[in-house]
Amino acid sequence: MEKMFQTTGPWLTQDPWSKAIASAPPAAPAQPAAHVIHELEQRLEQNLLAKLPTGPDKMETDEHDQRLTALEQQMHMLTSRQTNLETTVKDNHAQSAAQVQSLQQQMLVQMGLQSKQMQNMLTDQMTRLESILSKKPRTE
Repeated sequence: MEKMFQTTGPWLTQDPWSKAIASAPPAAPAQPAAHVIHELEQRLEQNLLAKLPTGPDKMETDEHDQRLTALEQQMHMLTSRQTNLETTVKDNHAQSAAQVQSLQQQMLVQMGLQSKQMQNMLTDQMTRLESILSKKPRTE
């Protein structure tokens, strides 16, 4: 169990890269990373500020805002046209329904009149037939 927890490993005593590291030239002293990052930030900020327009007179109107405004106007126009179309369709439906109901009433009245007229004609014809077929009293 003691061999399991050794403080020295085989890579520490027999490192295959130790010869390559010994023959490598010594590294140059590095600049502090914070100083390099700060310089990079300053240059980036200067480049960005140089590309931005200076002052409200040099600012151009944004093409996207104009397109968005035009699209909004078109949507409002389409919405109002849709509303007008829906109103027209509802009005036409109401007129059509009223006309159909009126025609139905006229048809019912006409059918009632024709039915009464036919009933009267049949009754009259039946009366005539009965009078023809009835026995006539003899006169002597």
